[in-house]
Amino acid sequence: MNTGHCISRLVGITALTALTFATQIAVATDVGTRPVTATCDRSCLEGVIDRYMSALVAHDPARIPAGPNIRFTENDQPLKLGQGTWRTVDALGTYKHYFADPASGQVGFIGTVREHGVPAFMDLRLRVEQGRITEAESFIIRDPEAYRRYETMGKPEATWLEAVPSDQRLSRTTLIETVNKYFQSMSHNDGRGDYSFFHPECNRIEHGLQTTNIRQKEAYGHSHDLDFASMSCADQFRTGFLGFVTDMRDRRFPVIDEERQAIYASVCVDQNGTVRSILQSTGKLFVIPDYFHVPRTLQVQEAFKIRDGKLYRIEMTLIEVPYGQRPPFDAVAQGPSSPVTAAAAVSTDRAGLVLLADQAVQALLSNDGSRLPLADNFRYTENGQPLRIGDGLWGTLSAYAGEDPRLAPAAADLKYRLDVVDPDTGQITAYRATDENGTQGVLALRLRVTGGKIAEMEAVVIRHEYAGPRGGTVTLMQPMLLQMFDPEHLGSADPDFAKESPGRRPTLIAAANAYFDGQEAGRSKGIAFDAGCVRRDNGHLSTGSTLSCAEQIDSGLFRYIEKVRDRRFVIDTERGLVAAINIMDVPGTVLSDVGSANLRVPQSMLSVHLLKIRNGKIVRLETFSRGAPYGLLSGW
Repeated sequence: MNTGHCISRLVGITALTALTFATQIAVATDVGTRPVTATCDRSCLEGVIDRYMSALVAHDPARIPAGPNIRFTENDQPLKLGQGTWRTVDALGTYKHYFADPASGQVGFIGTVREHGVPAFMDLRLRVEQGRITEAESFIIRDPEAYRRYETMGKPEATWLEAVPSDQRLSRTTLIETVNKYFQSMSHNDGRGDYSFFHPECNRIEHGLQTTNIRQKEAYGHSHDLDFASMSCADQFRTGFLGFVTDMRDRRFPVIDEERQAIYASVCVDQNGTVRSILQSTGKLFVIPDYFHVPRTLQVQEAFKIRDGKLYRIEMTLIEVPYGQRPPFDAVAQGPSSPVTAAAAVSTDRAGLVLLADQAVQALLSNDGSRLPLADNFRYTENGQPLRIGDGLWGTLSAYAGEDPRLAPAAADLKYRLDVVDPDTGQITAYRATDENGTQGVLALRLRVTGGKIAEMEAVVIRHEYAGPRGGTVTLMQPMLLQMFDPEHLGSADPDFAKESPGRRPTLIAAANAYFDGQEAGRSKGIAFDAGCVRRDNGHLSTGSTLSCAEQIDSGLFRYIEKVRDRRFVIDTERGLVAAINIMDVPGTVLSDVGSANLRVPQSMLSVHLLKIRNGKIVRLETFSRGAPYGLLSGW
């Protein structure tokens, strides 16, 4: 997929409509008054969008007519109204594209914004009921190049805004069916479908960039293909080029603009990483770029203009979210994680748990969960998302540290391997350097055994994704961390982690919690650091020659962290180890000179910490983290 000061303006509203809208807002802000019964028409709905965006820039949600139980999400994460970009967006741009559906009381919007002065754009959907906003679904897309393209356009192409005579309009059902043909044809695209749903003059833009019918030769997205963007909408699908798309799920059509025959739709686009090459109908072999060799989900907001019963204009916007993530609105429930297996129950002593961890990693590699003793209520998550066995890492893991290099040559370059074993709770966290078809990373796999069966399996995968051909994932607007994972710096686990250092469980947990509390507070007081404490982040040494572990915290380095939440511990009392999985929230409001400018936007970090504690003091810290949408749920 290709991605490539404040203007305050109310859209044209007649004096009568403006008065009606003002009355509705006044009533809506008083939750105790009688409900508004007047219909909110196009001008009214667009006015609600304008009011919302003005309040956003003012960082004041009290300025919008919010219902008492309003549901607010940002980048698919449920948040409280006032969180996320309510704290960071400080200006509006010029481009504004509205989609109004008075029949359902919903309105969609694509528009440019600035966040701490940095260009971006937003997708927004509101539901208005009885004059109050009951749903607000927003997406912040941090793509400065797209912002510039949209600002150059200034406004949507005129055809989007044209009303269609009532006798020429398709029904709501037919409009949805037409768009669904597009989604259905993109999933497992093979070039052999019926693509007559495309208008002969169809054009598509992605993040403001035209990606069809262009005359010049330009590479498309992460590929090096110079022909794709020069084709028509239908001809692109006829090539089978998009065959790496393995699912178009959780399709929603919240805004159906009957008057203009347009739809503002939402869909999750999965690319599960198992498609390596595609023989196109043109005879050309398309070798899938490395970017698509690991599982990915794109949350797409896509608008369609229908003319003569066919797709005439398409405007696509997207963000990347953790693979398998489901939107909180009208999402289809995930089915059972796995079938019940007949594998024998296992011991939860140290030796039994270590053996089980090896078996679990091997099961991931071979994509075969049947060899594992799974409990009836077994749950599997990957980077916080519930998945079925066979999906995600199950389909892409190709080598791991400790595997026989004769069976997988890539394993020879993978050194990082460590087990944190907790027989008292039947848990183990296995750390393994990994390779997924050339993309190296590190896996933290937490297992919990109950009654001799695996009840919980939690995988956190940190990958080397911000470098390589055509920019890795940088083009998909994922904020970068202070230290990005780089396998060249990883090496082997510090030998000190494997040494025996007996410690009491309460002491180890208290030491770990004191450390996380200190990160939240920005001070080392109360943390028991050893004088020789060493810390590494995503493989990079971050203490020693400059700052000690305590000085690092006291310097203000971690001031950008608002909360360290959802802390889950595996405690190895024999070796004095704590393996902690948690989520670190970054509100983007701390504009410190310490650290990266990318930390000035709301995001969460899914993190795996390894602490070595000796005589009650922290002597080693190893952290692996990956960025995620702000407010990410842990899955547990």
